[in-house]
Amino acid sequence: MNPELILLYPSVTDVSVDETAMFLDAVAEADALRTDGPVDEAHATAYRRAVSSLARHWTVCEDSGRRRGHSLLPREDAADLDTAVKLLRHALSSPTDVERATYMERAQTIVDGVAGRNRVRFTPRSRDRLATLSVAALPSP
Repeated sequence: MNPELILLYPSVTDVSVDETAMFLDAVAEADALRTDGPVDEAHATAYRRAVSSLARHWTVCEDSGRRRGHSLLPREDAADLDTAVKLLRHALSSPTDVERATYMERAQTIVDGVAGRNRVRFTPRSRDRLATLSVAALPSP
């Protein structure tokens, strides 16, 4: 999941939001049916249905997240996440690796602070994605 999406619309990772919980259930169902080996037609059909359900639930979850924005958050957390998004956008347009890394590290510090206050419910996968912001910005060797 795109870190900017998570920061702009944190309810897309908040399992206490019904739309998000249904999306994550659909992810689990599709994951459970996913296989690399050969399958019979019934299994293939069940997997296609699960993936279609997953896509529908993601659309509902994302739409819900966009409508909610930061409305479920305390003002301090909402303002901090807005700042982190601005830093991410600056990083993406930065002309140098050093400048990009600086913006990303600042964004990472803010996100870590918000996550540490435990008022934003990030899923473990989202936390992992957000935890790698500054690492992703480092220049490659």
